[in-house]
Amino acid sequence: MQKTGVVVKPRLKTDAYPTIKAPVSEEEGLPPQPKKRKVRPRTAACRRREVERILIEEELPGTSSAQGQCPQSAVYSSSEETGGSSSNEDGDKRGIHLYKEADSDSDHDDADPNYIPHEGSSDEESLTDNIESGETVRGQRKYIVGQDELLSLFDRCRECGSQAEKKIIRECGTAVEVMATCTNRACRHVFEWSNQPKSANMFLFNILLSAAILVSGCCITKFLRALRFINIAVFSDRTFFYHQKWYLLPATSCIFAAQREKHFKSEMNVSCDMRCDSPGFTAKFGTYTTIDTDTQKVIHVEVVQKDECPNSPAMELEGLKRTLSVLQGYGVTIKRLVSDRHSSIAAFLKSTTIIHYFDAWHIAKGIKKKCIKASNNKECDKIGKWIPSIIRMVYWIGNTTQETEDLEADGELRKQKFQSIYNHIRGIHNHETTLYPKCLHGELEPRDYIQPSKL
Repeated sequence: MQKTGVVVKPRLKTDAYPTIKAPVSEEEGLPPQPKKRKVRPRTAACRRREVERILIEEELPGTSSAQGQCPQSAVYSSSEETGGSSSNEDGDKRGIHLYKEADSDSDHDDADPNYIPHEGSSDEESLTDNIESGETVRGQRKYIVGQDELLSLFDRCRECGSQAEKKIIRECGTAVEVMATCTNRACRHVFEWSNQPKSANMFLFNILLSAAILVSGCCITKFLRALRFINIAVFSDRTFFYHQKWYLLPATSCIFAAQREKHFKSEMNVSCDMRCDSPGFTAKFGTYTTIDTDTQKVIHVEVVQKDECPNSPAMELEGLKRTLSVLQGYGVTIKRLVSDRHSSIAAFLKSTTIIHYFDAWHIAKGIKKKCIKASNNKECDKIGKWIPSIIRMVYWIGNTTQETEDLEADGELRKQKFQSIYNHIRGIHNHETTLYPKCLHGELEPRDYIQPSKL
């Protein structure tokens, strides 16, 4: 008996299509395209190992063993922007130098001696000659030029003088590259031009502008907005922060570490202050900066976190202690120290041999606030007219009182000079003090003095 039933044939899905195989030989067609190799991004550890290898083989220019080596963790390869690698075969030191001289011609010793470069490449040769002659990129004059005026310089061929087709082939921040092609079929000369030099395939004016923004303290957002208002080609803020992270800050750390030891002396007079990330008592981080008052140069910067201290006000004292410890390690003894009127710092320095001074600006600021508050009273409105004179008197006391061996007598003299302000604004210029019996000025014109009854 024959079995009967229903035969179900397989059905293709509606989105199923036949597969077309790629040809495998030239007779059938084009050969299959090879798969692109995935390039893994280089990590920070790879960059650090590469820079360490370069620093071991050859020192960075401008530094010597006497000055101390540059911190290796603060130097990165400049080839990261282009994805290249720094090779030692051609002697190319891809460091963090902003102004890099052109490579010498020693790399082309094995080239054909009968080869004569085309005359159209004279622009690149002249650029190399200018850099090698000692003219740095920063020292060159820069100008702003319009697009139409720039392209009008490429109307004619440099070889035969015929009409040329010009176009902008690339824009990268402040950089622009122009290509001019001769329309004469017998010539067909192609001329390429760039408005700024390059080093390691990176335009130098871009990183130079980023450096200028950083060291001048400009706000990057406002600066770029101002340039875009008049349609000036410039890079984005993201590029600026990239330059700052990988080139400018490492370069600053390297130069600072190499240069500050030159300014260290056995005895120094310094001024210190802390700047926090937010005002009041809610600061998370603070940078305690120390400046040499004789040379006006920063000799140390200490970063303090709030978690390392009991509270935010204690961050400034912690920064001072760390700074004194670091300077002591370099053999530096602090003789005089100028700071703000921080109570914990004043109490700490009393137990040391350091001569402590208060900054006149902070003293004048506190006096000015109290005088303004008092002048808001209707009966004491004349105090507001004397505020500039009182503030100038505070600075005059610090400038005219010289330091002697008797520090207590110096302090008493400053105190009597300061107390004389109370008599001066009332028109009394003779005082009942021993060290400062009368004012040093001569006769004054009539002024609106404050009467004692209204004080």
